[in-house]
Amino acid sequence: MTNVTGDNANAEIIAEDITNHGQVDLTVKLGGHIYVIEIKVVAGDDAQALGGNPALRQIREKGYADKYRGLAGVVVHEVGWVFSRKQRNLVVWADDGFQSPS
Repeated sequence: MTNVTGDNANAEIIAEDITNHGQVDLTVKLGGHIYVIEIKVVAGDDAQALGGNPALRQIREKGYADKYRGLAGVVVHEVGWVFSRKQRNLVVWADDGFQSPS
């Protein structure tokens, strides 16, 4: 766990955040927001062949964000990032209804 503080920042960063269903890659607590982030790396570069966002799907199927739901004054965001080995870049991303263009 890493704490980042300063005049304008007060963040807690948790790598490999453990839940009762496994561990999510990264959780970032920043102000009144908690970002639950899963990262996937795929071999190809065809984002549509992935059938959506496998990182976001894993967050939802395993309930990684559940332990933060119901906390007073906190907004929980589920964030899925998918990187392509071939393109060496981010090819799919999604956060609560916002997603990469297809």
